[in-house]
Amino acid sequence: LNPGALSFCLSPVTSTVLIPVLLNNTKPSQIRYSLTRLGSEKVEYLDLGSRELRAIEHQREEALQLSRRSTEKENSDADWDAEDEDNASLQQTLQDQQSDLSSTQTLTYIKATKSGVFRLERVVDSATGNMARIFHNEVTVIPCPLAEFLPDNVAKGNGLRCQGAQEELAVKVNGVPPLSLRWHREVSGRREDFLIDKIEGEVDVRFPYSRHE
Repeated sequence: LNPGALSFCLSPVTSTVLIPVLLNNTKPSQIRYSLTRLGSEKVEYLDLGSRELRAIEHQREEALQLSRRSTEKENSDADWDAEDEDNASLQQTLQDQQSDLSSTQTLTYIKATKSGVFRLERVVDSATGNMARIFHNEVTVIPCPLAEFLPDNVAKGNGLRCQGAQEELAVKVNGVPPLSLRWHREVSGRREDFLIDKIEGEVDVRFPYSRHE
């Protein structure tokens, strides 16, 4: 499970992630894996048959095509952002893993739609009906970090302000700590970049905003 030791997270945009499973001389008719939700001790067991595995592979191929189109978009669209880049990078890494396989090796995928700890439990070979030997490692899928401005008159874009007035914009940050927050502001065409690192626990992040004409 996860031979390249990749990191995975779920966001409202990317509501699923594909976790690779490396196989050797095995065409699976069934894969069983377990999911332990974060903060819980309850274990859920899930089975994937050959039909589900083929559907996941089809989804992976579609995602790869989408990432290629997104890469082309990067060269022509200013709205390309870090999340687009991360998605394209992950898809390219999965594709590189496919290219590095030996003649007896193949990759199949588990589709994760929930955060938690995933563990490979059983693989059944379609040719022999026997259970393959497996390596019991684990993969943790976490919620992707998110940041948003808390509602106020500045963030909503209404309310009158005077030139030179000072404002505080509040930012809410969610995710698995430690987190980093990077932002920038532009005043009269001049850009300034800021970074707060190693955010843990209940922390209010506020920074001043000077209004200029």
